[in-house]
Amino acid sequence: MKRIMVLLAAAVVLLAIPLSSLARNLTEAYPMDQTSAPEQTSKPHEFYSAAESAAPPETAQNVTLDASSLSLYAGDYVELRVTTENGGDWEPFVQGDSALCEKTGSPEDPRLRVTALSAGDAYVGVSIDGAVKTIPVQVMASPVHIDTASLSTQAGEIYGFVVQTDGTEPQLSVDSIAYVKQVEKTGLPENSWYYEITALAPGQARVCAQAGEYRAAFPVSIAESDILRKAQEYDSPTSWLVLADLSAQKTVVFRGQKGNWRIERAMNCSSGAPDTPTPTGIYHVQSRGSWFFNKSLGEGAQWYVGFWGDYLFHSFPMDSSRKVTDYRLGQPLSHGCIRLRTDEAKWLYDNLPYHTTVVIY
Repeated sequence: MKRIMVLLAAAVVLLAIPLSSLARNLTEAYPMDQTSAPEQTSKPHEFYSAAESAAPPETAQNVTLDASSLSLYAGDYVELRVTTENGGDWEPFVQGDSALCEKTGSPEDPRLRVTALSAGDAYVGVSIDGAVKTIPVQVMASPVHIDTASLSTQAGEIYGFVVQTDGTEPQLSVDSIAYVKQVEKTGLPENSWYYEITALAPGQARVCAQAGEYRAAFPVSIAESDILRKAQEYDSPTSWLVLADLSAQKTVVFRGQKGNWRIERAMNCSSGAPDTPTPTGIYHVQSRGSWFFNKSLGEGAQWYVGFWGDYLFHSFPMDSSRKVTDYRLGQPLSHGCIRLRTDEAKWLYDNLPYHTTVVIY
């Protein structure tokens, strides 16, 4: 009987512990150094318990990263500086399927690019001399999706990509060595937007799409191009220069001066068909107008800039009611003029000064 009474007393003591206190101890949140996303209401303790259950190898003592932890939305990325003693070589390290690690930067400024793939937890870091230096990463779900993970291109090139959200129109941002513009495009999925990025100068750029607190991004690596090098050979009476590459069906506008031309805008175009080719050579801007119509051809166009006689840059071809009759670009189709997208022909009409040198090759 005495033994039974002792057991009952112990049970009473246990029941007296407040359940709220017990729950608080079980759900106490660990602090996290959030470097890439707003504070979240998720449960960090679940992330750390998952991470601790698969502890990483021995910690490297001769390497440092410029973050102690990361919190990213799926589709976003960050680049961390990596510092090693005596400049030792290292390799990317990742534990878990929610993130991807890549070695980027230069030998003088090595970086670790961490890309968030899907919601979940991971360790990321570097491996050096058989040991690793890691930090925890929490990847959170996001409604912002970009159909491009990364891009390697050349100055003057144009690349299209799609951003999809939960219905909120995204805001696009990019570093100054590239230009991003929304372009109307049919056949897109619901809540999707189409953009074109134009590479302006060699270097590294980040393209970011943000909708509310959510974001996704992709890195762009831009190399020097033949058309940028070729432009440096030419002079112009104005601070503008135009090169039209007929083989690439591309028109590129530069600003600056001989030997120091910088790309201002690049545009896909359509030059003369094989039977009515666009003349090659060096010309100068000599005319402009908002509309013309050729009765014999039954065709006209808006926003023309003339460079030699009747040869023009102009919009998509149109009928007499100014309805576009052919939206195609990227192949030789015209009667000798250089066709551009209508909004880009308007930009050329608005910006290109008289007497500007035009090189067609």
